[in-house]
Amino acid sequence: MALGDCWKQLSWFYYQYLLVTALYMLEPWERTVFSILSASQSPRADAGVSLTQHIWLANPMCSHVPQSF
Repeated sequence: MALGDCWKQLSWFYYQYLLVTALYMLEPWERTVFSILSASQSPRADAGVSLTQHIWLANPMCSHVPQSF
C-alpha cells in the first residue's frame, strides 16, 4: 500500500511540473529534451551564483558593499 501511495504522490508532483512549465502541450520527445536541458543547466546556475559570491567575499575592495547573500 505504501508503494502505491508513493507512486500517487510522485505522479502528482510530475503533473504539477508539467502544468507549471506548460510541458503538457509538448510531445513526449520534446518534453524529454526540455527536461534534460533544464536539469543540465541547473548546476551551472548554482555554480555561477556560488562563484559570484566567492569573488565578492574574496575581493577586499568590495568589503564596504553590504552583502545580501
